Amino acid sequence: AVISSVYSKDLGYCSVEVSELEAIKQLSQVFTPKIWDTAVFALTFANRVLPPSEMDTDEQAAEWFKKRIKEFQEVIVRALVESGVPQDKAREVPVIPTGYHKSTRQMLNPR
Repeated sequence: AVISSVYSKDLGYCSVEVSELEAIKQLSQVFTPKIWDTAVFALTFANRVLPPSEMDTDEQAAEWFKKRIKEFQEVIVRALVESGVPQDKAREVPVIPTGYHKSTRQMLNPR
């Protein structure tokens, strides 16, 4: 399996570096878009992400976190489609947060 790592220093806004998007395009060109059939996008440093302080419950924090992951996924899907991957296939590539933060709020898998 191919693993592509996306540095997510702040899930408060969706920020994917241009170089990371370019890497998606280059990998698709070199290996053909079929490479993404066995890929996983890992959002690194997700363990440093904290929800806004006004969120009182774990449920609110979990929903905020899921929304941020979906925003990253949409940026990645667009880059995959632009590099020749069919949209339905691009949406199947897993995008997962990585890391563990020692707090009372658990980081949830958005799927």
